[in-house]
Amino acid sequence: MHAFIVLPEAEQDLGAAFSWYEKRQAGLGHAFMAEAGIVFLRLRRSPTIHAIVRGNVRRTLIARFSHVVYYRVVESTVIVFGVLHDKRHEREWKKRV
Repeated sequence: MHAFIVLPEAEQDLGAAFSWYEKRQAGLGHAFMAEAGIVFLRLRRSPTIHAIVRGNVRRTLIARFSHVVYYRVVESTVIVFGVLHDKRHEREWKKRV
């Protein structure tokens, strides 16, 4: 299993999404975090299965919640630098690379 790092910007994304969903319906923020955890576990196991979208940046979906996880694989470490709603402009994650 690969080492796994979630950068502070991505942690802020997760927190913002959690709060947004939780305000909509009690427990929905927790469901979002559980789905994100499943995606993160998959990334730790097989990070290179997702296509490269730019440079060495890859992405995968938290499909139920329409969020995209942007990450890099550096040696044996997965580095998550963004967890953004799929409707947000690509410029947001590109600023982080």
